[in-house]
This record gives sequence, C-alpha cells and structure tokens, in this order.
Amino acid sequence: MNFKIKIFSTKKLSNYIVEEILKLKRTFWRHSTRSHRTWFKKNIYPLDKHILLTVRNKIVGYVALRKRSFFFKKGIYFKKKSYLLFDTLIIHTNYRGQNLSKHLVKETIKISKKTKKPLILICKKKTVKYYKKFNWQVLRKQNIKIIDHPNTKVIMFYKFGINKKNIILNKKLDVYFKK
Repeated sequence: MNFKIKIFSTKKLSNYIVEEILKLKRTFWRHSTRSHRTWFKKNIYPLDKHILLTVRNKIVGYVALRKRSFFFKKGIYFKKKSYLLFDTLIIHTNYRGQNLSKHLVKETIKISKKTKKPLILICKKKTVKYYKKFNWQVLRKQNIKIIDHPNTKVIMFYKFGINKKNIILNKKLDVYFKK
C-alpha cells in the first residue's frame, strides 16, 4: 500500500487537518465532534506533534505526541525531566488489519530518539502485547503516580537503548499530563 507519513506541530495544523483528525477519532471514540474539539483545544498544546498517515491525501492514521513532564526523586531532591506522551494511536476502520499502525509507532520511536525524550503511554491490558513488539515496557503501578489524570489502565514506557539499570524503570515517578 502506498502511504505517506506527515508530521506537524499543533501550531502548523490547518483547521481543515484538525477537523479531519477529529473525524478520524470519531470512527473509534463515539463522542460528538464538539466534544472531541473541546478535548483537543484543552489538551493539545502548540508544540505537540501530530503524526499523520495518509493514503491518496486522506488521513487514515494518527498519533499525537504531547511533550509533558515527570519528576523522580534523586537523593533528597526531585529531578524534572520531559517525555513524550504517546496519545491516540488510531487507524481508520477501512484500513485496519493492514499493518499500518506499526509505521506510526516506528515514526514516534524515531522522534523519541531524535529528541532524546522517552515515550510514555496509557493503554488497555489487551494492547500491551502489541507495544511490547516495539520494546515498550510496562511500568509497575507502585512506581508511577499520574498527578493530573485519573488512571486505571496500564502505563508503558519506551526509551531507546533501554536496559535493566535504566533509572526511569527503577524509580518512583510523578507524571504530569498537563504542562
């Protein structure tokens, strides 16, 4: 299948592209367009990245990468680090089952490596196996506290060159979804 991947920051998205993203989101999450638009305006910031997968100039896949912060304790101090919140992986219903989502995931990993920022995502238990194929790791619930978002799902972490001594996997984290 012939596809293209395009990357935009929020401030570079046209209103038309935003509306197309919202339409795509509605194919999976059954909220009104108005509700999606309100969520987008409230939670997406100007420098967040939007990875679009297009077929014949139609958006058929999407991921948002939202730059956010976490804190971990180092000695008696808390150290602030930034990460990319991997959000809203979606493929249009007519294009599912064609392995297109892997291209979006791989693109986010490239961005993570280029920016030297780890990726964090929240997912359902049934999708953990999928992300593990790309070397994502599950964070233990007792090691992570999401300060500004309710969470009952699985939290996963991706960092290139990850190993068992990785400081993030072994520390207690306070994670923020808002700035």
